[in-house]
Amino acid sequence: MVSILEGELAETISEALVDADIPYDVVITREVPGDGPAYDPGPPTSTDYSCKGFTEAFDADYIAGGLVQSSDLKVVLLASTLEITPELSDSVTVRGKTYSIINIAPDPALATIALQVRS
Repeated sequence: MVSILEGELAETISEALVDADIPYDVVITREVPGDGPAYDPGPPTSTDYSCKGFTEAFDADYIAGGLVQSSDLKVVLLASTLEITPELSDSVTVRGKTYSIINIAPDPALATIALQVRS
């Protein structure tokens, strides 16, 4: 059974954020190992995936509880604009600054994916 939170609701949330002019360009970068033989695979290649998102600061409770560092940032991605599902090994570039992904948390409606990132 498919959840009522999936599909149409996710699209409605995404459209509302875009209509409010909240998201901006974000890039997920994924490195893929070289395609040579196992003993010499060659240099990795990077592929960029553009999407839309925005940043938020973490609540003070998360920082005080030790769940995040004070310098961590939350990047919220619109799932409908993603070609891939982010992975911990990816990096994300927001407004010219590149961050490592520390944690990935999709919302129940699968409308957004929140990333905890660190420079």
